[in-house]
Amino acid sequence: MAHLLLDLRWMVPGYTGGMEWSARSLVEALLRPEINPPGRHEITLLLPGVTRYDFDLRRRPDFHLQVSDGPQSYLDQIAWRLHGCPVGAPPATWVNGRKTVASIALSYSGMIEADLYPLKNLVVVHDLQHEYLPEFFSPQELANRQRDLAASLAQAGRVIAISEFTRQSLLERHNLVPERCRVIYQASHTLFEQPPSEPEVVWRKYGLTPGNYLYYPSNTWFHKNHRLILQALALLREQGQPDFLLVCSGAPKEAHPDLLALCRGLGLEAQFRFL
Repeated sequence: MAHLLLDLRWMVPGYTGGMEWSARSLVEALLRPEINPPGRHEITLLLPGVTRYDFDLRRRPDFHLQVSDGPQSYLDQIAWRLHGCPVGAPPATWVNGRKTVASIALSYSGMIEADLYPLKNLVVVHDLQHEYLPEFFSPQELANRQRDLAASLAQAGRVIAISEFTRQSLLERHNLVPERCRVIYQASHTLFEQPPSEPEVVWRKYGLTPGNYLYYPSNTWFHKNHRLILQALALLREQGQPDFLLVCSGAPKEAHPDLLALCRGLGLEAQFRFL
């Protein structure tokens, strides 16, 4: 029986956006007995304390929870250091300062943390946007992303790409052996298995007119490029096209103040709304 450690220590609610929902969907699917029957594998979830109660593990003794932060975790890490375990060379039975019996680690964030190196590693790569659009990242963030991705790809026994485009990007930019990289597509969230809401109810709730709005679900990071959509709306208005409403969802991030200022500068306040 394999024992998998799923590294989700980064999963603070609202921090990453779509990757968080994808990871949550994966855990929820693994908890469903028709997908992952109890007793097939042992799975340890490495989670931040704020999400420790987000998943119901009471009927799944094959699932284990390890909290990655908080007082106990910090004490574990101090004890780990005192036992002579230097950074970058942790023993195979220690992860995040605590002993583990896991033999395989799945890093869902695209980066393998150093304390997972002694295990067999799988890494999920979502995209290589920083390599194709470096102008959207600060020099420090760009350097960090390039360093972390290169180190993780070198460490991983297998690389999972979420699309064929991502896989081809990895082969092109990092010269991966094709057999090491496999495409596994993302499934829709389980909420989409439920009967959909009546469109009229949704439209009425948000005051929308059918056929007269555009929807963009994304946090307002610079690389999500809301700016280009606003510029396109202004161009359409200059050409006498209908005034579409741009409806967005997602958390406000670094680009949010600039977007609001651009919206005012273009006179698009009435066409730009965050749900």
